[in-house]
Amino acid sequence: MSISIDTYCLQCLLRRNIALAQTLGTEEQAMAFAKEIMKLCINAPEGVSSPWFGPQIADLLHDMYGLDYDRFRQEKLDSNRFVLERLPAIREKVTNAKDPVFAGLQFAILGNYLDFSALQGQVSFEKLEEMLDKALEMELDDQVYAYLCRDLRRGGKLVYLTDNAGEIGFDRVLAEAIAAAYPDISVTFCVRGAIAQNDATREDAAAVGIPFPVIDNGNRVAGTQLDMLSEEAAAAQSEAARVSASDTLTFEQRLILLVGRSRIGIMFTGALFLLVTAFAALSVGVFASAVFRRTVTATVMAYLLVFLIGVVTLLPMVLGVSYIGSHYDDMYASTMASSVAVIGGADAAASGLSVNAFIYSPAVGLMALIADQTGLLKSTLMDYSYTMYRIYDYLDFSAIKWENMPFMAGAGLLLDLLAACFVRPREARLRRRSAKK
Repeated sequence: MSISIDTYCLQCLLRRNIALAQTLGTEEQAMAFAKEIMKLCINAPEGVSSPWFGPQIADLLHDMYGLDYDRFRQEKLDSNRFVLERLPAIREKVTNAKDPVFAGLQFAILGNYLDFSALQGQVSFEKLEEMLDKALEMELDDQVYAYLCRDLRRGGKLVYLTDNAGEIGFDRVLAEAIAAAYPDISVTFCVRGAIAQNDATREDAAAVGIPFPVIDNGNRVAGTQLDMLSEEAAAAQSEAARVSASDTLTFEQRLILLVGRSRIGIMFTGALFLLVTAFAALSVGVFASAVFRRTVTATVMAYLLVFLIGVVTLLPMVLGVSYIGSHYDDMYASTMASSVAVIGGADAAASGLSVNAFIYSPAVGLMALIADQTGLLKSTLMDYSYTMYRIYDYLDFSAIKWENMPFMAGAGLLLDLLAACFVRPREARLRRRSAKK
């Protein structure tokens, strides 16, 4: 999905482009330009992202001011040259790091500084040189990085969506580190399909020597607007989200297809979760049989009890989602990712973000199990709950499923004990009746 434009994006879009127009002509021309941009915003389809306006604004700048579409060409050439000259030293630092993928990620994030369109007149190669010396000191969210590594371990296809020229050289170092650490990963680079501000194109990919297959998105949007992707780019992204099969699958590949391309350990975790769930459901049946004498009544009541348990555990979760949603803005506003508690994790209680309903709901436990094996759950949640989609990355699914299983096992044992308490008096009553007869 693409992130829809909101009022914050709209303010930035207008401010940046009007400021540019003011440097290109008279105030009257700038006002006319501003009105044209506002018309674009008013007439834009519902749900478009901010980069969607890029090509149309570029057309306006070209038609009204004669501004070259490729106005950042020299900056792009300089950026590529800057990175290429330092590529051997950067690669050496990454290779010799304790965790090359982590180090590569630090440099790739740093490379986003080379955005001449967003940072109009503020990009300095001297400043970037200083930043390179401190790149390995950059702090990253350990939990988010663990999620990335978890996904990389599953193998498959990685479509690397690039951004700026020059930055793509840093991306190359990260992609090489990923390919070396995770040989089951097949990397494909995706660049812009035409000139889009100072974003990377096929020319820039060739300039920095990308050693992986390169495709383009088929348009000149300075971002990834999914409904505007070329067939090639759309197919590549679709393939990255699924496992392709053939008639010559090995046993391991067939096993991967069955368990969602997860590791064997995750497969057994799933089996254990299902066994615990079956035990809990069976305990409900045993309890119903012990309380109600008639088989039909016991069966009906067992189904009703299972349904009731589901409702009782799901309803508080709805309140939990609302609670988290009300705190989301505060969580999102934090510029230090490490300060954001992971819901279900050990640091959640201390931060006041502990939501027991997420831990004690079998439905959420099953969801956590699925989330640990596939990334499709996040995109699916978007269709049902925007709040759940936004807080997805704050849910520690690994912890939730392991906390959920002891809860279900404990609940099952409790029901079995209660069933035993009902069965013994009944057996005694039956013996007394038989003795009287």
